[in-house]
Amino acid sequence: MRLPLARRARLLGRRAGLDVRRWREVAGYDLAPFRGRVRLLQQLEASVALDVGANRGQWALALRSAGFGGPIVSFEPLREPFTAIEARCATDPGWEVHHLALADADGQLEMNVALDSAGSSVLGVSSRMINAIPAMSAVGRETVPSRRLDSIALPGGPYFLKIDVQGFERWVLDGAAGILAQVPGAELELSFHHLYDGDATIREMLDLMHDRGYELLTVIPGILDPTHDLPLQVDGIFVRRELSAVSLESG
Repeated sequence: MRLPLARRARLLGRRAGLDVRRWREVAGYDLAPFRGRVRLLQQLEASVALDVGANRGQWALALRSAGFGGPIVSFEPLREPFTAIEARCATDPGWEVHHLALADADGQLEMNVALDSAGSSVLGVSSRMINAIPAMSAVGRETVPSRRLDSIALPGGPYFLKIDVQGFERWVLDGAAGILAQVPGAELELSFHHLYDGDATIREMLDLMHDRGYELLTVIPGILDPTHDLPLQVDGIFVRRELSAVSLESG
């Protein structure tokens, strides 16, 4: 069977030590929605992107590749992904990374390390998530340092706050209370079901963000349940209520 040209190019590139991707795709992300994010940040005058739950830096790299030129501050608590993102941002002077979990208090946390590190969480994973995506199963635990976001010295804002912490969003937001007035926009995972112990569903997160002065602007497709081909999660883009007339273009 003859392989498609794009796949053949990737295979040949890998043999030569290169990572060959379509021009509109970086780190596994389609760049079209990220160009929309960049335009939104410009409309919101958000000069700094805060990448909470950075894993290996995929989101930050896609944002940068889509044209965002401002500072990026990433936070990743687990040792292995932190080492990977630290190496990845070494050539970008505007991208810094902190080996930290963000929470509602400074101290330490015990994290459940998933087979796929992107699914790791302070919270225990539910059987629904494991049945849908077995790689989200916990295979170990790791003690990590934790800080409140509003206790950390950051570049001058305003900030766009992306949180991808597998159900731990409420605690991160509580620890960011002191800077939310400087956060005109935010991006959070929204779950249709309880996927981690003690997490919030999409209805609860919409209420929580409303109480903090934000309205949902749009959603972007997220994790699918491969058994039923239905979404488990989407990524929600929020803006402060007084800025809700802005738009997220994805062209």
